[in-house]
Amino acid sequence: MGLRRLLLLACVVAGCSPPLVVKRGDALLPPADAPACHLVVWWRDLGRSAEPAPPPDAGARAAKALRADRSRRACRELPTWQVVESPSTVALLSRVWRPPGPVLWVSVDHARTGEKDDRRLQLKVSSRLQAGLFDTAEPAPPLLAEAAPGGYDSALARLLSSARPQPRLATVSIRRGEGPRAAEAFAAAERGEWARSAALWAEAAAANRDDLTAAANASAAYELAGELEKALEWHGRLLDASQGLGGMFRLMMLFGGDGTEREAMLAGRLSQSEPPLAAFGPGATLAVLPLDNETPDMDADDKVRSAVVSSLRTAGYSPVEPATVDERLKAEGVTMAGHLKALKWDRIGKRVKAEFLVAGAIEEYRKLPQKQVRVRLSLIHAPTSREIYAGTGESIEFGKKTRAGQPGPVILTLGLSLKDDLREAAERFVRPLPHFAK
Repeated sequence: MGLRRLLLLACVVAGCSPPLVVKRGDALLPPADAPACHLVVWWRDLGRSAEPAPPPDAGARAAKALRADRSRRACRELPTWQVVESPSTVALLSRVWRPPGPVLWVSVDHARTGEKDDRRLQLKVSSRLQAGLFDTAEPAPPLLAEAAPGGYDSALARLLSSARPQPRLATVSIRRGEGPRAAEAFAAAERGEWARSAALWAEAAAANRDDLTAAANASAAYELAGELEKALEWHGRLLDASQGLGGMFRLMMLFGGDGTEREAMLAGRLSQSEPPLAAFGPGATLAVLPLDNETPDMDADDKVRSAVVSSLRTAGYSPVEPATVDERLKAEGVTMAGHLKALKWDRIGKRVKAEFLVAGAIEEYRKLPQKQVRVRLSLIHAPTSREIYAGTGESIEFGKKTRAGQPGPVILTLGLSLKDDLREAAERFVRPLPHFAK
């Protein structure tokens, strides 16, 4: 039995009241047999340093399997897809690209099971089909499987083929709380007085920082009232107050997870309340700039840039040839990455004739004593000089999770060969970007 079910069972035994589940007023139900959907694969390793480890391209494998299995999936076509390690990355990229149709979200979690001498990788897959990219819909019940040594792909394929996501409406839950204002706040919610309910829950949460239910309800009520900034603010306060093991269990009771997904959904909806900053996609002009080479290998810049350009082409983009980029930059007196610091992004974009730029640094590129490639890359919208996305949304090097809107840009990969590491480092940057079928 999963942790969430155990917690819910404990709640039932203790006499917990069911929450008030409200369908968002703007919620739409996606068709059960949609002609085309955007696929988001969110994969996580819940025991990052433990063995056995999942493949570094586990999310990409899931996306490939889902797109290949036409007979069992909820959408007839999956022409666009993303693979992310944090849903906050999707929220960041929505400022420049938004899918036109329904969205199939698939979560693939990795944990460990078994005794010390017989540890196995446990996979958990859950999915949902929703009308919008950031609808807060409940996923279908998760499916579990263990991967025997050498049997990862077969275990993953078995789970994915069994997952039958049903169309889901976006819902928001408000729970009965404790305290002097809880009954009044819940009654206001039952009457649909969202602004009143939100204010009362916020008052209760402000008076007692440990009242996580009040903070969660304040966020939910503000969302239903259409005040997304306040909804995101109160959800952030909730996460800040939920430190330690006890806080994690209470978040599990509230959301069935650590709350980061809801934070990203709110951040994404907030970003979509404004017109997109630009139109990113196969038709966008894109250039990979010379990279700061902080390693002794003089050829590292050319090798990394070539790998990134290759990965972008595989994803459906048409980046400017690096040699052409370098030739155009010479007109500005730029012959190495360090010279770029003297120029503004909009000027660089005009010179290389690209609206979007990939810039960054190579921090490690070595074979001994341990093969290692570490690059720091960012996607920049040149006309506004705004950084759209950096790295994968997590700091792989230190194993820290980051908050929505604050992605850790370090990418660290260790593979069988330096060439494999180089390719994986480039693909790790590109995977979260929208991919387009050719």
